[in-house]
Amino acid sequence: MEQDEIQYQRAVFLDTDWLGPDVSLEGLKQLPLDWTLYPDTLPSEIIERMAGAQIAVGKYPLFTREVFQALPSLQLICVAATGVDCIDLEAAKEAGVAVCNAPGYSTFSVAQHVMLLMLTLSVNYSGQETASGFFYGYPIRELKGKALGIIGFGNIGREVARLAMTFGMKILVAEHPDKPSSHGALPLDEVLRASDFITLHLPLKDSTRRLIGERELSLMKPTACLINTARGGLIDEEDLAEALRKKMIAGAALDVLSQEPPPPDHPLMSADVPNLILTPHIAWSSREARMRLINIIEQNISAFLRGGLMNEVIHQKMFQ
Repeated sequence: MEQDEIQYQRAVFLDTDWLGPDVSLEGLKQLPLDWTLYPDTLPSEIIERMAGAQIAVGKYPLFTREVFQALPSLQLICVAATGVDCIDLEAAKEAGVAVCNAPGYSTFSVAQHVMLLMLTLSVNYSGQETASGFFYGYPIRELKGKALGIIGFGNIGREVARLAMTFGMKILVAEHPDKPSSHGALPLDEVLRASDFITLHLPLKDSTRRLIGERELSLMKPTACLINTARGGLIDEEDLAEALRKKMIAGAALDVLSQEPPPPDHPLMSADVPNLILTPHIAWSSREARMRLINIIEQNISAFLRGGLMNEVIHQKMFQ
């Protein structure tokens, strides 16, 4: 068969804009696939753009049961992220579609961002200057000797612990909501009461949704701060806004919200919420992390083309 007669499987990258201009897709393009690339895709456009395609790649597109039912040719979804809450995994399993993610690509980038947020919360120069040049108001604190409570002790949680220990911090690991008997971990309430900082590193699912609400915030020290670089839905955001207003905790720093971008009436967008730092979901986005992510996607697709699967996401309990 002549080279120009070879029929390649069709692959669609649904949202390339988030990668930025400093990351190359040449490795993906060299795979033996018929590629279509879109800078961005709305949920209403997925079915039309994926029609007849076997492979989908994307960070944000929402694959619902309706989408799977409308795309009988689909065989593989490569999620350009670690979390897969944009995919109805049960519907994917029923449709016979493999779902692969990209674990670990942003570990160092996110851990670095956590430390940035923790340092920013600790070294806040807001306040007024006295005649002698001394600032007072929000206190400046050292991290050395402070207790860091980590909720979610996977790759990122462990890297955060490693970095925090170089600052002389004490590490407290909370029991996982789905694994309460984790070796060496402490009950969540105990970690909340004892920690000077709490950092969240859990996936978003039924057992973790709104894990931190009014009750949990009330257990924290009034001098403690909350950090979330995982998923916005882990926190009851209305409760957090009220806790900050009432000074139940000293501050919070969030890289993620339950709705992104947040609407104007989002509870944490109110101007009267004090001591709150918001960054626009950028913890994962170092250039090194984005390059690592594309390499993992390339490896996932290469494994699939060879008849195997790499980084397949399977929730065994869901389908037993």
